[in-house]
Amino acid sequence: MASGTRFAPKDLFNSPHLSDVTIHQIKDNQTTKYYGHRAILACHSAWFSHAFSGNFKESSEATIEVHDDDPKTFRTMLEHLYDSEKTDDKIACQMLEKDASLNIADNLVLQVNAYFIAEKYMVTTLASKAAMAFQLLAKDIKIQDLAAAITAYYDNCVSHGADLGKVISSAVLNRSTRDWRTSPATFEDLTTRYPIFAVDMCHQMQRERRFPVAKTLECRECGEDSLVESRDISKYPSRCTSCGYDQIFRG
Repeated sequence: MASGTRFAPKDLFNSPHLSDVTIHQIKDNQTTKYYGHRAILACHSAWFSHAFSGNFKESSEATIEVHDDDPKTFRTMLEHLYDSEKTDDKIACQMLEKDASLNIADNLVLQVNAYFIAEKYMVTTLASKAAMAFQLLAKDIKIQDLAAAITAYYDNCVSHGADLGKVISSAVLNRSTRDWRTSPATFEDLTTRYPIFAVDMCHQMQRERRFPVAKTLECRECGEDSLVESRDISKYPSRCTSCGYDQIFRG
């Protein structure tokens, strides 16, 4: 790169120009080398910020090693660190277009992997953008494809309430009960296999007000108070819990 040339951070991705650290990304005894720039990496990743400061050995060494990450996903994460100023919509669309040759299930799993590596390296912007890309992909897809993504996420998920868990739960609720009953990978199977998924589903149902809300109303027959689901009031007869009389309750 010529001296005095103006450039954006993305122009420095994997460039030796001004590089002050080398990253060795190691997976299955295969090493990929990247030229890094501490200021850029630390600015967008809390993991790198911690590694380059304090008493960590990486703070003074010219080379750092990272292990066990999928090489393709790790590169996507690094590219994001050097070009993280794009809007959420642009990044999400870019992530969708980047692997247009993949089928929908593999694309969903790709976003799951991007989300996990973003969580590992504390890149909050990438995590939110991966969740957005997943949300866009999950519209009007087959149940089998969604079930594959659920499996990929909850095989590695350790806690409920994460942003991607909320997106997945919302996508499930947007599918009809009939869709799940006709699928070989049923809702019951998934909630049994993954208790965290079951918890995420319950919380999402509460957020979307999918649970019936009960109200205490007076029975016209016996005069006793009865708990009635508010969504049934003025639409369907409800049975008094005291005398058993069927009636349309009035709020």
